[in-house]
Amino acid sequence: MNEIEHNLLAGAMEQATDTILLTDTEGVIVYANPAAERITGYARDEILGQTPRLFKSGRHDTAFYKALWETLLRGEAWQGRFVNRRKDGAFYTEEASISPVRDSAGTIRHYLAIKNDITSAITAEAHLRHTQKMMALETLAGGVAHGFNNILYAMEGFTELLRDRLKQEMPDALHYVDEIQEGIGRATDLVDLILAFTAQSDVTHVPIRIGVLIRETSRMIRGILPKNVQITVKTDPGADDITGCPGLLRQALLNLCQNAAQAMADTGGGVITLQVSPGEARADADADHECAPIPGPTVRLTVSDTGPGIAPDVLDHIFDPFFTTRRAGEGEGMGLSIVHGIVSDHGGVIRARSEPGQGATFEVWLPRAEAIERAHTTPEPEEELPRGGERILVVDDEEKLLKVIGQALVTLGYHVTTRSDSVKALETFLATPDGFDLIITDLTMPVISGKQLAELVRETRSDIPVILISGYSANAGDGGEASTVFQEFLRKPVRKKEMARVIRRALDNATAARETANG
Repeated sequence: MNEIEHNLLAGAMEQATDTILLTDTEGVIVYANPAAERITGYARDEILGQTPRLFKSGRHDTAFYKALWETLLRGEAWQGRFVNRRKDGAFYTEEASISPVRDSAGTIRHYLAIKNDITSAITAEAHLRHTQKMMALETLAGGVAHGFNNILYAMEGFTELLRDRLKQEMPDALHYVDEIQEGIGRATDLVDLILAFTAQSDVTHVPIRIGVLIRETSRMIRGILPKNVQITVKTDPGADDITGCPGLLRQALLNLCQNAAQAMADTGGGVITLQVSPGEARADADADHECAPIPGPTVRLTVSDTGPGIAPDVLDHIFDPFFTTRRAGEGEGMGLSIVHGIVSDHGGVIRARSEPGQGATFEVWLPRAEAIERAHTTPEPEEELPRGGERILVVDDEEKLLKVIGQALVTLGYHVTTRSDSVKALETFLATPDGFDLIITDLTMPVISGKQLAELVRETRSDIPVILISGYSANAGDGGEASTVFQEFLRKPVRKKEMARVIRRALDNATAARETANG
């Protein structure tokens, strides 16, 4: 190699963006390029004379390094990935190639390592996998919720009918019905929470009463944590209002609670405390954990545990991607990194504080929103349900639901025709288009969906109101177009009182519209 070629090669190595290290046959580093300094955080004079053990993270076992050296000692090149540790303690992942360097006689004199930092790419890939997993879960949960809500609706409907009978014949037994309906209500809440956790595709920020969200979410979390872990919730009503994405905030809360439970796993369990309180920014915010590190009115959420605490050298890196103190197979180290991202996306800040043996506390500050109008909490007086004598066609492929809805509407005075087949329902309607005043239909049915049925009947009679009744949200599964063909929506399971009001409103609105059209 002439001098020009030598200088060209030296300049290329100095300007390369990948780490380049040259070691002797004992593994002692004799050359490190500037990229090595930038990526590892060590100065060149701190690297030279050391071995690559300087960057060792502890994430690879002895067998990993043994296999690497066996390959090199055979005179072969080794390729693979390292998880290494920077000078500041942060983990990073490298795609590496290590090759023997021989002299003119063929004797190995050095080893050349070229390593590409792929941490950002792996982080992006992990987030993509997480997003894809959540989308698949959303689809699965939607289908499960639909079936489960059909079961709950049948239970709710027959319970309502039982209540009407007991009210007349055995009023002393009504408290049993109350217990059944309370259980149905809790099951319905659980379905809603499952859907909320998985509905990540629609990241819409809305006004949230954070205290209510935390209390609801904690009920579900209790069911998935070990029995020896308890959760307590303390909320201050004055700190309720923020703006954010409920699904993402629930996910952040779940990750924090799972992290706390894992920390307490080796000590036989403990207590997780969730607390919400108001916070105000002050000049001494950095010195006072009670003060918000962001300006303006804030809401402060703390997640505390009674675990063994976090060591100071670990505390500085817990939000780094892939950082974990867990054994292999117990986690990817992405949980707290995802939480940090969610909090940041909401304009907030998260900090952790801990002392060994004293548990850990994660503090989240979020900007407070304008006060959300409070709903009246006084119980509504029992009132006479709206009734009528109109003719209603009910369509649902679940026979039990047809029976429930049909009997409930009969008790309200309506004339009811039921069909479990949407094709036959359409034939029934087309045979006597003026024989019905209202149609109630499920959304998901074989052959003809509820949306298609509504469109077909309104081609014949544009004035007939159609109510969608479904276990999904109002627009689920139809591309967001349900509101254009349905006049009202009822979410399964639905109480008789709500159904009576919605039906009466739809019928009265249709009557008023016809009268206006006729002058």
